[in-house]
Amino acid sequence: MSSDQELTVQQFWKNFTIKDTVTNIALSWNSHSEQALNGVWCPLWPDVVQTFKGITKDEDLREIVLISKKIKEDPGFQVVTEEDLDELVESMDDPITT
Repeated sequence: MSSDQELTVQQFWKNFTIKDTVTNIALSWNSHSEQALNGVWCPLWPDVVQTFKGITKDEDLREIVLISKKIKEDPGFQVVTEEDLDELVESMDDPITT
């Protein structure tokens, strides 16, 4: 699909093809490192992961910061710091309450 057109959502979906879908899937698949994929599979199916070295928290936070800064449509992401994300990640260890 050409990105230089201004389309409504309805027009976009009418023009969105299976080829576009496959292209998006391929781009997404190729953007993930082997280390990241192994990290996801290790707890689920450790027998298929033979060379997982682990991912450090610092590497994760740096990658998250870089990804968040690439989101240009949401200006709030431009001021995200590693400390902000560290606080968020730490809070995920807290038990879920109702």
